[in-house]
Amino acid sequence: MNLSRLALPLLLLPTTSALADSFERDEALKLPDVLISANRQVEARNDSSAANTVFTREDIERLQARSVTDLLQRVPGVQVAQTGGRGSLPGIYIRGTQSAQSLVLVDGQRIGNSTSGDSNLQHLNIEQIERVEVLRGSRSVIYGSDAIGGVIQIFTRRGTEQGLQPRLHVGFGSNQTWERSLGLSGGDEQTRFNLGASLDDTAGLDRTHESYPSDSDHDAYRNQSISLSLSHALSDDIEVGATCWITAARASSTTRSAAST
Repeated sequence: MNLSRLALPLLLLPTTSALADSFERDEALKLPDVLISANRQVEARNDSSAANTVFTREDIERLQARSVTDLLQRVPGVQVAQTGGRGSLPGIYIRGTQSAQSLVLVDGQRIGNSTSGDSNLQHLNIEQIERVEVLRGSRSVIYGSDAIGGVIQIFTRRGTEQGLQPRLHVGFGSNQTWERSLGLSGGDEQTRFNLGASLDDTAGLDRTHESYPSDSDHDAYRNQSISLSLSHALSDDIEVGATCWITAARASSTTRSAAST
């Protein structure tokens, strides 16, 4: 069994302009008909020239998606090639471009590997995601040469309501599959927070032919994830905050990889 880790370290917003943009983005996460990724600012989806698809938290729960790749398979113009069982590295192809030619962002931070371009999307736990935006078509002018095919931006959950808002999710299925997550969010008019933890595991299916005795294994998978976000409004236009997301995943059919920003 090999270990794969994905980490988003603590991020402090550095400038007044960036603080204002972050506050505006947080407010926009509550609205289903706006787009943030196209021009790095909040705009109405109908006013954007970019071909886009947006999944809100309500969409994720309604579709009962088990992973980010499950959502991406529903996007027109996006092909997802799964190379093995759950937890295996997927190939994401937007409008026929290579997987490394599409940019993946988590809360505005790039998570792609600097050499291979892989983003380890398979290890992002869907229970800790608030919103997913997919832009189809080149955005190289704004994001650089790794956005030739498009941009996938993922927003983690944030505290949006006053008071404490607990949540709990438990699921089970065949092949000893279990999904467990819990979280707590809340705050007041100035300070907001969100804390979440999840544990998923499955015995998996055997996706290899028994040509050799070593191939008769099950593609088991285990994923442990913790996320934390904290923000404080200094004024109506300025907000400071920090976000941390750490995932440790283990799959029998994948090789060791790591990505961080």
